Amino acid sequence: MAPSKPEPPASGCSTPCTPETPGVFFTEFLEDGTFKHFGGFGNFRVPKGSLVLLKLFEGTQDKPSLGCISTDPLGNPQQLESSSDSLGNRTFFLHADRPGPYNIRLSYHGAPSSGELSTAASSPCGDKQQQQQQQQQQQQDLGPVNVIIVDPVLTINGKPIPAEGLSVQTALSRCLGGVKRWWRMFQHVKDMGYNMVHFTPLQTVGESGSCYSLANQLKIDSFFFRDEPEEGLEGEGSSKTLNPREGLQTLAAAVNMLEKELGILSATDLVLNHTASNSEWLREHPEAG
Repeated sequence: MAPSKPEPPASGCSTPCTPETPGVFFTEFLEDGTFKHFGGFGNFRVPKGSLVLLKLFEGTQDKPSLGCISTDPLGNPQQLESSSDSLGNRTFFLHADRPGPYNIRLSYHGAPSSGELSTAASSPCGDKQQQQQQQQQQQQDLGPVNVIIVDPVLTINGKPIPAEGLSVQTALSRCLGGVKRWWRMFQHVKDMGYNMVHFTPLQTVGESGSCYSLANQLKIDSFFFRDEPEEGLEGEGSSKTLNPREGLQTLAAAVNMLEKELGILSATDLVLNHTASNSEWLREHPEAG
């Protein structure tokens, strides 16, 4: 995606669009409704917080375009705001505020609004054949899908780091012991040049002991808040019982320590769909088992 040198957008745009503004990107629609790829192929990638300007030149489309629909990473469609110049050329504004894929499509005569799209997608009622006909008609009135990938903006102690600059080490969380030991456990990880640790799930495990079979998806396992024995002494230590908020605060302090003192970011699996047989969720909803 090419850096832009556009005219300023219509008033109300929160990001000023000048050639000196970082994080402003530009592309244009071809006659078939796809993006023009400047110097390559594949999806466009922009960092979170970018403003993407999508140019539609007058007279380039086979049929009149009414607008441009963006579907964000959570599946929410919306009509993009736009401005037009004296020649009838239109510029659509995409504010890339959420990491993930955005689907971009031109809408033509008879195309549904973003609200109609959302309602049609969620409605379970109505004649199935009629719904299929409506969906086919909607597809005919919408252009092809263009994908823009919005990357998260990562920093280590305030210094930006690109995604390709990450060097990740996976850690089996329950082999690490309590968070009080993490600093000395990860000192050698820093010395080997890693700048991110991927933790296996930290939530409360079920009776099997597997970190991918959880008894409580909403609570950090008390295993990680143990009073560790003194250096060189045998023993497992004893676990503290913390409420969910205290557990998250303690874990957050450990994660912040890894970044500030060792320059290491943290990532973990967020397991929500693996439930242990002794989970309270199953006791409350036995039909789910």
